[in-house]
Amino acid sequence: MNQLPANKRSLGLAARLGFRPVSTFEWFDAEQTLCLSSLHSFKA
Repeated sequence: MNQLPANKRSLGLAARLGFRPVSTFEWFDAEQTLCLSSLHSFKA
C-alpha cells in the first residue's frame, strides 16, 4: 500500500521520538504501522 503524506510525517515523528516500525497491518480498512521503542530511551 502507498503511504499518504500525513502517514509519512507521522512515521517520521515517531522515528525522531525513538520509535522503530515493527510491522504493518490492516485495521478499519486502513493500513496501520506498529512501532516500538526501548524503555531505556525514555528518561524520567
